[in-house]
Amino acid sequence: ALWRTADVVIGIALALAFSFVLPFYATYSWRHGLASNMRGVGEICRRMLAGTPLDPQAQLRRHAELGKRLVELRSLMPSVAKETGVSVAALEAIQTRHRAVLSGLEMLVSCGCACTPDSQPAHGGVAGRSPDRAPATAPLAQIRGDIRELRRAALLTARALRAGDLSQLPAG
Repeated sequence: ALWRTADVVIGIALALAFSFVLPFYATYSWRHGLASNMRGVGEICRRMLAGTPLDPQAQLRRHAELGKRLVELRSLMPSVAKETGVSVAALEAIQTRHRAVLSGLEMLVSCGCACTPDSQPAHGGVAGRSPDRAPATAPLAQIRGDIRELRRAALLTARALRAGDLSQLPAG
């Protein structure tokens, strides 16, 4: 009985030691998963700017992979909130904005905005509309600039998330 008691006490001590040594597992996983998604956004932007988008099936798989990871990260939010003291609402806002970025990129890719210097967006820049019914859109140079800025922001965000240092992000 004494050996069994000693084993249980040692097990409890080890469990407590590891819980103090590794308390931020959910935060680490959430940050690194979100950083992976941001690098994926940067890669999609890079391909769009280079005019070498993936074939439609590969593009669907890529967006599905990013969306699946985002859904998996949602399950970590309560633990991340508890570990960091950041509210679940703030984490939800981050995930919602990231979902909006993914949706916007998906629309840009699906409407044919390859953004090569000699290309024009298909469908007058709006999926499903004929060019004569399309609203006035930003010039191609502006679209390329926006995509370039999105890529830069995504890669900076990924780097800051991986390092755990938000001071690397520009103000704003």
